[in-house]
Amino acid sequence: MSNKSKLKVGIQEAKQSQGNTQLIAHHQEEMVIHSGPIPAPIVIEGYEKILPGAADRIIKMAELEQLHQHSYVNRVQRNSFIVTLVGQVFGILIGLSGITGGVFLVYYDKKITGFSVFFTSLSALVGIFIYQKTRNKGDPKK
Repeated sequence: MSNKSKLKVGIQEAKQSQGNTQLIAHHQEEMVIHSGPIPAPIVIEGYEKILPGAADRIIKMAELEQLHQHSYVNRVQRNSFIVTLVGQVFGILIGLSGITGGVFLVYYDKKITGFSVFFTSLSALVGIFIYQKTRNKGDPKK
């Protein structure tokens, strides 16, 4: 949340000096910028003057929003972990079933087909492992 307020003040004075009238202009501009989950203290004070108890309600609203944001981030992280874990489990099951199928075919005298299924499954698992390692090498969080 960002509050911006500008205060412009213009003063014009007429002065008499030795029979001549001089016009002196003075211009002042001030900009106040506040950023944060709750308004600036002066703004909260203004709300409190208009409606007693408003400051407490504004701060309570900011606390509830922060609690909601934290619970949302926790849910997203937990769900991401579960999806990753399920993907890894199913990936290893598919790879192992391919390897087991290859071994089964070799055992029952289907040597060429068995070896091709075995090495295809094994190379897919190794390829995915190597791809993940090289992709995550530059990112220390992964």
